[in-house]
Amino acid sequence: MRRLSPLVIAVASLLCLGSACNGSASGDDTPSPQVAPAPSATAPIGSSEAAGVMTGLAAVAKDRHYIAAYEFTRSRETVIVTASLATDGSWRFDVPGGALGGKQDISIVQNRQGTFQCVLDKTNACARVAKPEQDVPRRFDPLVQHPFTDWIDVLLSRTAPLSIAYAEPLVDGDEASRCFSMERNSVTVDAPIPTSTLCLAEDGVITAVDSPWGSLRLSGEVMPPTSRAKLPAVVTDDEPLSTSPPPKPSPKPSKTPSPSPSKKPADD
Repeated sequence: MRRLSPLVIAVASLLCLGSACNGSASGDDTPSPQVAPAPSATAPIGSSEAAGVMTGLAAVAKDRHYIAAYEFTRSRETVIVTASLATDGSWRFDVPGGALGGKQDISIVQNRQGTFQCVLDKTNACARVAKPEQDVPRRFDPLVQHPFTDWIDVLLSRTAPLSIAYAEPLVDGDEASRCFSMERNSVTVDAPIPTSTLCLAEDGVITAVDSPWGSLRLSGEVMPPTSRAKLPAVVTDDEPLSTSPPPKPSPKPSKTPSPSPSKKPADD
């Protein structure tokens, strides 16, 4: 038998590194089993078709600036909320009955100086409720602004701990919007968005929301934005007002028919 040269042996060894030499030497051509990756702690938001469509619409909504009115319903009462998303990134939401259990009209405004709650009455005063990059304390938060602001950023994250699915339209006859249900991942304790349904038009306008804190329905035409959201009043050191929702109306008592008066028997 011819003796193999060291060069041939070296080349054969390199080729063996790229193939299943151990299996071939034993006569077994079965490929080595593939080890599945460990499951992630959070399900990626882009793991389904609905999530992918939602992410695309959220990207359009991120750069969409406009003024629009919405019917805001909570505790069986409906008011008209005005949303203003300015071109410089600031925003303002006017919420009738947004504080003191529905007794006080307010605005919530965010700009480069922070987030402010403004009382809309004769006093017309604003109080800062959060510094820039800070969250608004829950007791001062009217909540209606979140679908337009921080929800959009969450929906653009492909690692958000949410499950996304298509949902039925929230408004009968609305064929211009796509609606999605959002639920927290089963392994997540707290979700950045509560279990809700969100509807967006192809141009990025939010048309409807159903959430634990209430519902929003687009009302009227969408108008062009302003360059910046202005405070409706001067900033003071006044304490912000509580944004607790109005109490649920008590059920009306059912009327029971009064008994008919008994007739006296006729005298014989």
